[in-house]
Amino acid sequence: MAIDTVLDALPSVTPEDRASLRSAYQAAPPSIRHSAFRWASVDAVDPAALTRLERGILQALSDGSGFSLLRLGDGEALFLAGERPCLGGATSNGRQVDPRLHAGAHLPPDLHDLLANRFLQAIEAADAVGVPDLSQCLQGPKHYSLVMTILWRLLPAERQAALAPRLLPGGCHLHLYWLASGAYERPPFLNVHGVIAPQLPPNLAGRVNWQPIPGEKGHHGDAPGPAHYPVVYNETLAWIDHQAGPGRLFLVGAGILGKIYCDAIRERGGVAIDVGSVMDLCGGLSTSRGEFRLNPFLQPLAARAFRQPPATA
Repeated sequence: MAIDTVLDALPSVTPEDRASLRSAYQAAPPSIRHSAFRWASVDAVDPAALTRLERGILQALSDGSGFSLLRLGDGEALFLAGERPCLGGATSNGRQVDPRLHAGAHLPPDLHDLLANRFLQAIEAADAVGVPDLSQCLQGPKHYSLVMTILWRLLPAERQAALAPRLLPGGCHLHLYWLASGAYERPPFLNVHGVIAPQLPPNLAGRVNWQPIPGEKGHHGDAPGPAHYPVVYNETLAWIDHQAGPGRLFLVGAGILGKIYCDAIRERGGVAIDVGSVMDLCGGLSTSRGEFRLNPFLQPLAARAFRQPPATA
């Protein structure tokens, strides 16, 4: 799809943002999705792109080298733009909210800037970063175009050039593409060391180390203890210090803060995959994302994900 054709159709795009989007999508690789599919289609992906990513994960596990794969959507973009000072609800999804936060459980400006910089560091250090493609910007949630806009607004030219080859346009739904393709029933996803998520899929119970976190505000009940940030956030970073290491695969479904967890795992030589709401669906919660309603056939696939294959004679 021609860049200018999409930019002409996007509502309320300023000339400055238009220039950022054109520059970003010209620098990024082609979309891993086939064109002319709706924004949430999980059958639009090029299977070869998934295979390349799976091989990269296996290679990192074999080499003992750090690796992280992140996905960015509208929530992450709004946080980087300073419009989600509640961390997408992570400051208030528990019974105990930190009294140092501002009214509405919002991060004070200095703390917001500190976390946003750490988040941006995680993006720049990642081995692969799934972002919406142009077709999704046109069809999907209204803030999808902000993902690439805000990255190019925040990064100087040399850092844009360094990040661009690792961007995966169309990859914001990678976790669902893998589910639809049955990838979670084969390597590398059968040898998971750790999970960071509100729910643990039953097929992983007793087989992995699990760091539970409070669930996403509005989709899970409030945790009986503290909210995700800052107490559980700091506990989770300490857990990563103890658990992460070369050759260990981690699945992370932890919202905005999950990107920082993925980078912390990568820094310690582990392999971190941002699987997001797949952890919800595989744990039996099918109401947390509109994509689940648009692709109801994912639910039985989620029930099979991560199960161990039968032993061969």
